[in-house]
Amino acid sequence: MVIRIGIIGFSEGNGHPISFSAIFNGYSSDKVLKSGWGGIQEYLDKKEPSDFGISNAKITHIWCPDKKMSNTIADACNIDNIVDEYLDMIGEVDAVIIARDDYEVHFEIARIFLESGLYVFIDKPLTLDLSELTFFEKFLKSNQLMSCSGFKHCIELDDARYYYKNHDLIEFGNATVVNNWEEYGIHMIDALYSLTKASPVSVRSVCSNKICTYIIFMDDNSLFNISTIGNIRTIFHIQIIGSNSKFNVEIQDNFRAFKRTLVNFCEMIKGDLVERHDFDTIKSIKTLIAGKISREQDGVEIFINNLDTEGSI
Repeated sequence: MVIRIGIIGFSEGNGHPISFSAIFNGYSSDKVLKSGWGGIQEYLDKKEPSDFGISNAKITHIWCPDKKMSNTIADACNIDNIVDEYLDMIGEVDAVIIARDDYEVHFEIARIFLESGLYVFIDKPLTLDLSELTFFEKFLKSNQLMSCSGFKHCIELDDARYYYKNHDLIEFGNATVVNNWEEYGIHMIDALYSLTKASPVSVRSVCSNKICTYIIFMDDNSLFNISTIGNIRTIFHIQIIGSNSKFNVEIQDNFRAFKRTLVNFCEMIKGDLVERHDFDTIKSIKTLIAGKISREQDGVEIFINNLDTEGSI
């Protein structure tokens, strides 16, 4: 049986409705280019035809606030159905992907789908509100909801994941990421946390002009730094130092990171997902919230366990 998936866009600057749809359904290169997403077309064109498609799953429905955008994406990515309201997907699809990173609307859109029993994938970050996280938690734990950065599954960290799982302990991790903490910090949080079973204890921020560094203290005494550098340049860089090792990684293959993530989502729907993902999501989002509060409070160290359901301390 084919899993019928509806995709919901669109937030400014986020091309995931196109890239995710192309990964499932294939795409027309010329039509993606005409949509204004030349960067996405460029990395899609580097892939082989066999790289596209996920077994027994298809994007069958789409909704965007601008129906012209829905038409454009549907035409470029072989989507058969365009709905006037996103709630029209209920009863027509098995799952929904909320492919937009304006986290402020995630709860509003996702709630009714989750309560209707549909499987839901929510683009990063899931939320920055702890009361919303509390609502989402039961759906994460029951494998009805998934949310993460694709970098949790990026291929560039495969060697490091294997090494630190089997041979060494992480002492220090340093990551640098473009843009801001609220929208892009989750990329580096999920990437770093994919390397360790340790949990965050506290977060402290240090800022100078556009650049902020978030220092994450872990419960195994390791330390992670994540620096957000604004729009200086596009960079997703990670350095890991272990007791007897070091890795330097530049994350560049978005396609495979996205596809691995979407395959995991489909495995969750089929009941075949092996890895637990709920705790990972919860600790990542709490780290993100703690970092935001620390920055807003001029670098005060924020302890994860002291966060309450209002997102304050």
